[in-house]
Amino acid sequence: MLFDDDKKIYSVETPAGKKFTMDEDAGEVKLEDEHGNKLVMDKDGIKIESKGKIEMKATQDFKVEGLNVEVKASAAYKAEGGASAALSSNGVTTVKGSMVQIN
Repeated sequence: MLFDDDKKIYSVETPAGKKFTMDEDAGEVKLEDEHGNKLVMDKDGIKIESKGKIEMKATQDFKVEGLNVEVKASAAYKAEGGASAALSSNGVTTVKGSMVQIN
């Protein structure tokens, strides 16, 4: 456990490399592990990074909302609704692809 009063940093690190840091000067809270996974909270928002998978699951509703929402897959993207699915917009809706198959 480290305290740096000059830099206003409080840090806890385990021998294996798990680390929790609160940095008043940088204005951030950071959580890191020995696998390269990282969660950073700062003035710009919250950033989550993983060298592996990120999985989120809810037994109830799961909602994502923002001014603009972007989802990008490097290889393949899949969205599925078990009972129903809807794509809608109050403005222009564009569906593009080298080939678009409906049904």
